Amino acid sequence: MKNDVMQLMLSAKSLTEPENLFSGQRLPEGFLLPDNILMFFHNFTAPAPNAHGRCTLVFPFDEMIYYVDRKQFFLEPGVVLFVPPYAMRFLHLNSSGYRRLFITFDDPQKQNYLPDAGAYRLENNMWEYLKLFIAKYQTGITEDSSILLMKFLRSLRSASGQEETANSLSKYIAKTVAYIEYNLGRGIGLVEIAEHVELSESHLRTLFRKEMGISLGHYIAKKRLDMAKYRLLHSNMKLNEIAAECGFSNLFVFSAFFKKQLGISPLRYRKNPQLSEM
Repeated sequence: MKNDVMQLMLSAKSLTEPENLFSGQRLPEGFLLPDNILMFFHNFTAPAPNAHGRCTLVFPFDEMIYYVDRKQFFLEPGVVLFVPPYAMRFLHLNSSGYRRLFITFDDPQKQNYLPDAGAYRLENNMWEYLKLFIAKYQTGITEDSSILLMKFLRSLRSASGQEETANSLSKYIAKTVAYIEYNLGRGIGLVEIAEHVELSESHLRTLFRKEMGISLGHYIAKKRLDMAKYRLLHSNMKLNEIAAECGFSNLFVFSAFFKKQLGISPLRYRKNPQLSEM
């Protein structure tokens, strides 16, 4: 304690009395801390189009591919993705897994601690801020957790650089994916999608496989399957309601499709998802 007092006195001696005793260091005009913070775990692709007015941090526990406003990001454990408000984002269905942690908060608008959109590799100081933030968040001490989240975001902004990204999606494939997201419940077909993006069906098929690494028909099927699995486990919707929302003409067609994909019926999956073959 004596050494601490001596150190404090040495620091104090280096300070001179200000000319104006009512004018000191001020926070930037309009300064806001992250607020309305939510943290949760997710193991599914989004069951609906995903673009909102909040800031989002994504921490992957599996290797996965994210698209944010047509830019492609390869994520793996130890990397974090920052998604700004109103950016359209989706997770590639060919990712090895979907396990990830989300931290979202209201947009604090033009704060100098916010990083640019993109993926960042977590370094030592980032891990420390993140661990402290999670501990405070779990105790419900809002002020402390908000300050620690701000420090974590600032550490991202001052990082040496973002992770490299692959080529962006073409406007045709980005438009295709968005159209599928918004119209999945209507039983859309490839001809309709091709007309919407103003390409021939054959050209769209070829381009989609080239850029996404999966056929367009397979992508739509996997998207419907993921939405159905999500609704079965996270809602009380009836099976015929889920079938309709996922774009199937009736419950029989939905059940046959689901059993072909997973090896069990939708009802058995709802009761015990571990029985599925996937």
